[in-house]
This record gives sequence, C-alpha cells and structure tokens, in this order.
Amino acid sequence: MFEVVILTVTPEFTQNELDTLLPLVTSDKQKRIHRFHFFRDARNCLLGDILARIEICCFTDLNINQIEFLVNEYGKLFVVDKPRIHFNISHAGNYVAIYQNAEAICHVCSTIQGPPFVKIISTIELVKAVIYDKNTTL
Repeated sequence: MFEVVILTVTPEFTQNELDTLLPLVTSDKQKRIHRFHFFRDARNCLLGDILARIEICCFTDLNINQIEFLVNEYGKLFVVDKPRIHFNISHAGNYVAIYQNAEAICHVCSTIQGPPFVKIISTIELVKAVIYDKNTTL
C-alpha cells in the first residue's frame, strides 16, 4: 500500500506553534531547524518530520516518540527496525508532502498528481492531532 499526504501550510502557523511542536523531534533535528535563516524553511523541515512520524505510526505499532530515523548511504531517511517502510519528504512553499510505501522504495517529487491515494490536510489539523488529541490519525 502506498499513500501520498500533502500538508497545506496555513499562513496562521506561527513561531509559537513551531516552538510547541519542536520537542517532538530529536535534538539533532532541532539544532538543524534552528540553523535555518528563513522561518518558512524551518517550519517546513519540522512539519515534514512530524508528518512522516504521524503517518508512519499508522503503518506500525510505534508511538510518535519511538520512531528513530537514520540516513542511508544515499542520504535518504529510513526508520530504524522497520526496513520495509520507505518514504520520502518533499516541501516547497506552503506545501509539505510525504510519499510512503510499506513494500517498495518510493520517492516523492515536488509535482504530485492525484487523486489516487492522496490525502490533503492543513497545518491546523496536524497541530490539533499532535497537541490536543494524541490518538488522532490524519
């Protein structure tokens, strides 16, 4: 099964929300996010990581804070101890997308054509799912 999830980043997403979500990622990722010069880049990097974690939770028995990412020899992220889950994150402008597949290696490009297996959500839905209702799946 594969799925493309497109996150539409709303203009209302603030530094305060970014700071609230930051503890959900590793300290190394937090340091990387703090090095960005532009808020949009930091925001998209953080949201891509969190979106990947939430969606991977749907395919696994892992909790969001149990997911550990490593980088393979090609520079691509993978989930530790879950080698059959492949995903890629792409972000541009006000969109963050993840393509994931539990069976084969997949890649997402910046031009995603739908609608099969495409789920579109907003940052408001993402923030609510993460902060207010830990059991919510997108």
